[in-house]
Amino acid sequence: MIVIKKNITQNIYLTLSENQETPSEWYYFNFVNRATNEVIEKYYENISIEDNYQKFEIDGTEYESNNSGFFTYQIWASNEEEEILGDLLEHGYMELENSTAFEPVKYSDQNNLFKTYNG
Repeated sequence: MIVIKKNITQNIYLTLSENQETPSEWYYFNFVNRATNEVIEKYYENISIEDNYQKFEIDGTEYESNNSGFFTYQIWASNEEEEILGDLLEHGYMELENSTAFEPVKYSDQNNLFKTYNG
């Protein structure tokens, strides 16, 4: 599962080269929200210096206007944001999260002295 946080730049690592003879420089990512069917299409450059895995820098600010939630994804090799090359390389799930975690309300004025009755 891929997890992307809004407004945070992060690296993700995938092993797309398992399904292709030569790693590509660019990859086309297609994300579809499982609840709303919202489609997000992105092209990412492989910035890995290794051949056995691909590394992508994901800029979370690009996802700020998209709904948070669970997405399915599909990835193909591409040539620099123009066309898809070859067969589907990988598919799975992606979670798009808000960059700030949920914080419960904290009450500072509460008196923690309680009266209890035995009876």
